[in-house]
Amino acid sequence: MRVCTLTFAACMLACVAARAAETQTTERATANGQVVRSSDLSGLVVYNPKNERLGKIEDLVIDPASGKIRYAVLSFGNLFSDKYFAIPWHTISFVAKGETRAGTPKESYAVLNVNEESLKNAPGFDKSHWPNFADSNMQQKIDEYYRTRAAEHGQGQTR
Repeated sequence: MRVCTLTFAACMLACVAARAAETQTTERATANGQVVRSSDLSGLVVYNPKNERLGKIEDLVIDPASGKIRYAVLSFGNLFSDKYFAIPWHTISFVAKGETRAGTPKESYAVLNVNEESLKNAPGFDKSHWPNFADSNMQQKIDEYYRTRAAEHGQGQTR
C-alpha cells in the first residue's frame, strides 16, 4: 500500500511539473505559435502591404518591468540615412517563409501597414542620439502617431 501511495504521489508531481512546463512554453509562444530569437529579428526586412520595402529592424526596445517588446527600431531610407524610427511592436506582423533545421523562421519578413510618406513623417530619431523610451511623452507621441495611421487605413485600433 505504501509503495502504491508513493508511486501515485510521484505520478502526480510529474503531471504537475509537465503542466507547468507546457504553460511556460505556451506563454512564450507568439500568436501564431512560433517562438523567435531576438537575433533572428535583427536585420529583418520590413515591407508595407503594397510590397514596398520600408527598411529593416535594427534593434528592439524591451520593457524590463513586463518583459515585453515595446518597439522595433526601424532604419528607413538609403544607406546614408542616420534616422531611425521606433515602431510599436503590436503594429508589426510577421511572415515566415519556412524553417531552418533548428526550427527558426527562414527568409522571413515583417509587414508594417504604413506607406512610405507616412513613415517619412513619423517621429524618428538620430541613430547616434537615442531618445529616452521610458519618457511617457515620447511613448505617447509614438503610440499616438501609429494609432492615427491605423485609423486612416480603416483599421480602428491597432492590435
